[in-house]
This record gives sequence, structure tokens and C-alpha cells, in this order.
Amino acid sequence: MSDPFLDEKASRLVEGDLQIDLLNIWHQTAQLTHRDSDTLVQTWISPSHLGHVCYFGRVDVVERHIATGLPLDGEDYGGNPIAAAVEAWVVTPLHVRCVELLFDAGAASTMEQFNAWNAESVGSLVDLNMLILLVKYGRRSSDSKVREKATSSDLDEMRRLFASLRAGQDRETS
Repeated sequence: MSDPFLDEKASRLVEGDLQIDLLNIWHQTAQLTHRDSDTLVQTWISPSHLGHVCYFGRVDVVERHIATGLPLDGEDYGGNPIAAAVEAWVVTPLHVRCVELLFDAGAASTMEQFNAWNAESVGSLVDLNMLILLVKYGRRSSDSKVREKATSSDLDEMRRLFASLRAGQDRETS
């Protein structure tokens, strides 16, 4: 970025198509006073692992990662990059886009991703969009436990609840 502007409403740095979330790095360095903030900020600016990329919602880096044909499962991280996006302190549309790109590129749907969503979801519309992706790709999984989870009635009930929430918010903004 050479001349970004601050989108205060979305808490992002923006330059052209590039958008970089500021909420999660702020949470890690300012709220939690991370013991090694310099390293953490460097990881945010120039992430070296797909899990970090997804935690910080770096769509630009996910796109480059996919284009190079590198592993999508977090072998370079030792963790699940989709779960990392789901576990971000603030899940934004950038995180949802990272997950969508990874699934579209062939990343596997796992129970870890559903477990992360169950633990971290706060009931936002962005969380609903994340759940929709997890269910959509989970239903296509070769893992029978993931398919079972993606088609379970408890998830259908959550989706109905979120849909009614979304409809209410849509009416308020109309």
C-alpha cells in the first residue's frame, strides 16, 4: 500500500481493491497488550502462514496463495486456516471471503471449522454468512461426520433464527 485511506466505518485501510482489517490487530496489540506486539504487527503486515492470513482476513494474500498452488489445509501453519478465520476476534466480510475462496479452491470442510463457529459465533449477520458457507461445503464433504453436522437439524434451526434476525434488520434499515 502506498497511499491508503482509512475507512472508519469498516475499520479498514483501503487502497483500490485491497482492504486490510484493523480490528483484529488492534485487539491483539492494544486490548490484549500482546507481549511481542512488534512480531504480531509484522505477521499482520506480511503473514507467512495461511492461518495468520485468514485470522487477519487478508483476502489479497489468500488469492496469491491459491494462485501459487500451495496447500490449502494449513500444512504451512500446523492448523486449519478456515478455522482461524472463523476464530478471529471480529469476523468481517473479509474473513468470509477468505473462507469462500479457500473452499472454492478445494479446501476440505472439517469438524474443527464447525467447532470453531459454535465456540466463536456472536450471532452477527457475518456469522450467519460464515455458517452458510460451512454448511454449503460441509454437505459436499467426503467426511461422513462433517456431512452429518452440515445437515443436522440444530444448524437448520440456527439458520432460521439468523434469517429472522436478518429480516428484522433489513426492515429497520429500509
